[in-house]
Amino acid sequence: MKRIAVLALVLPNLVACAAFDWEEAEAIGKANTRFTVAAYRSTYDDWQAAQRRSTEATLDWGEIEDGWQMNGSLTSDGPVWTGAMGFDGSLVETDGGAAWDLAVSYDNVQGDDISLDGDMTWAWEVDVHGDAFSMTYEVQGEITATGEAEGTGAIDYIATVEVDGTSVSINADGDIGGRPVDFSFTANVPL
Repeated sequence: MKRIAVLALVLPNLVACAAFDWEEAEAIGKANTRFTVAAYRSTYDDWQAAQRRSTEATLDWGEIEDGWQMNGSLTSDGPVWTGAMGFDGSLVETDGGAAWDLAVSYDNVQGDDISLDGDMTWAWEVDVHGDAFSMTYEVQGEITATGEAEGTGAIDYIATVEVDGTSVSINADGDIGGRPVDFSFTANVPL
């Protein structure tokens, strides 16, 4: 689950980069990957070694009925990144699936030659019953970059995947960086 959470943090920010040119999008994607992975590693290292690094974690984890919730912040003064990231999220297991949501705020998160500010939210629901599977993934937010990349990229889209005994459907709708997202695909296949 930890790897899925990190992946879910990184991928939507890459998609949000659609408002930037290719070089800027690449710089933002690389910076966000470094920041997210460093925050993840620092947090767990700090918990295990009494905060021997420069990351201060004030994350509260708690169990809720059929899941967990988390909120708080990470603040770092190096070596990989500086600034503050706020987190608020939960994971709830349902009969045949799970629902996950996470909000992340970036407050002057800097590293190398780039700085990120903004807020992103993710919601993900998975449902499995017999030979049917459905997933809904929603992303909203806005990232502002300065330094190696300059500008603001907004994102607001929803994607669904549905699989049953005879077909697979993929749909996406929304807006990424001022560009419309309107995608639909269905294939009839015996599974």
